[in-house]
Amino acid sequence: MLNWIMSVVCAAVLAALGKVFGLPTEWNLIAGFVIWLLLGLAMSSAGDFARDVSEPEEDSRPVAETTTMAEPAEVSTQALHVAVAELSNQLRQKEKEAAHLHNQLSEREFRRSLSRLASISETLYFTLKLRTDGKLTDEQALEQLRMEIESAISDLGLEISSIIPGAAVSELPAGSFVVVKAEENPPAGKAGTVKEVISYGFYAKDENGKPHFISPSKITVYKL
Repeated sequence: MLNWIMSVVCAAVLAALGKVFGLPTEWNLIAGFVIWLLLGLAMSSAGDFARDVSEPEEDSRPVAETTTMAEPAEVSTQALHVAVAELSNQLRQKEKEAAHLHNQLSEREFRRSLSRLASISETLYFTLKLRTDGKLTDEQALEQLRMEIESAISDLGLEISSIIPGAAVSELPAGSFVVVKAEENPPAGKAGTVKEVISYGFYAKDENGKPHFISPSKITVYKL
């Protein structure tokens, strides 16, 4: 657009010069118009004219448009922060609930163990009283205590590890026994086997059924 304005100025100047040189007014107007048209076309291209007419200047775009385009991204970021914060709060709450339940279960198991231990003690004193009163023999009193102890072991989720004399020591589960004594000069075919079980061990199974020995069996063996 600036090129066309400049062409008007140049045409007016040339027309004034024509008047100075004594040209008729009609010829001055015609010459001024032709000069303006030719200079405008020469100083401007079609693309420049199209851009002048159709495209607004970059600076003329409303500021509000830029602000409106930036708002969705800002809102999305804020919503993401809120969602992450809410999720973190929920996870912390779940952790607290899980820890509380774990403490309750541990306390309940501990109380159950103490209650069963108290029951064994009551059975012991009651059996001793019956034996003192002559209502039980020694064998009956011992059998009564043995049954009570085995029942308590079962109630606590433990199992008895039964090792049979004569079993090969190499075939026993790791951690299931402790060798108290090893006998030399074993009988024929007895080398490396269990001679005697002094006391039985106890174990508990995990969720996969694998035994974990709480107390190993005490045994004597024949040396290889």
